[in-house]
Amino acid sequence: MLVPKKIEPAQALAALEAVGARLSELSDWSEQALEDLLRAIADELGIKTGQLFMSIRVAASGRTVLTTSLETLAALGKEETLRRIERASAALREVTSIQAQ
Repeated sequence: MLVPKKIEPAQALAALEAVGARLSELSDWSEQALEDLLRAIADELGIKTGQLFMSIRVAASGRTVLTTSLETLAALGKEETLRRIERASAALREVTSIQAQ
């Protein structure tokens, strides 16, 4: 579920790691600030925002459908969001290392 359609696990991992790193530096935890940052990350990585938001949504909530990812992240708060993204990144690291073998 962490790997959206048309993306490889390694790409999803790189995206989540980039999100975790950049979110940890974000001081304004408003929905608008989150959206602006996440859209910029998707653009920098050359992936669709929907693909990035899907990975984040699953990492943060364990679900593929929510009202919006941004509302969820804002409600969870910075610390919990980062913890969940790191846990999801660890799961993807395991998957990509298995595939590399």
